[in-house]
Amino acid sequence: MSDSEPQARGSKWFVSLPQYHRPRLRRGLHLLVIGMALLGLGIYLVSNGLPETSSRRPQLMAQAIPTLAGAFTLIFGVIGVVTAAVRIRRKGPPATDLELEQQGIKVRGDQLIPWGSVDSVISVKYVNSAKIQLLWNHDDLHRALLVILNEDIDIPGQKIVDGKPRITIDLLYYPATDYSKRYEAAIEQFNKRNISVTHQTKWKQT
Repeated sequence: MSDSEPQARGSKWFVSLPQYHRPRLRRGLHLLVIGMALLGLGIYLVSNGLPETSSRRPQLMAQAIPTLAGAFTLIFGVIGVVTAAVRIRRKGPPATDLELEQQGIKVRGDQLIPWGSVDSVISVKYVNSAKIQLLWNHDDLHRALLVILNEDIDIPGQKIVDGKPRITIDLLYYPATDYSKRYEAAIEQFNKRNISVTHQTKWKQT
């Protein structure tokens, strides 16, 4: 366990800490700076008809590349800054993503889902094979649990999917070094209680 862990209220499960999201915030800020520079260059080229070429097509390409690259980078920068800032501000019960207790599963805001209300679980592993990975951090866990319920529970974040209530537990940005074994331990707890766990792999760019 790393030196950053004691602040997590002694939890052996998943309580979010601000330092987990600061690398993402820094990446987002860097992308914003780069994006504004590229977009500014593109707008300057377009507005001044630069560069001058013998034909129109090369000129349009030279103008479009920095403009589109800047806009694309800015979008990712905004996503990174906003999502990181929201997570950094989480304190107290809202910072609890997952606690497994004798009575059931405790999720965001210390909301308890009794074990008897859990029908099955889908374990999701997110991957990114893109050549350009602007926000992706290989040091993060990139996992999520989709908890499918056998009854409708009055709990924030619940959605109905294929006719069944479902809670998504987002564990994307935890340090993989510290939390991979915790994730495996959580899966083991579901198996011990005869709760079916299926595994999926999904692609994610951010």
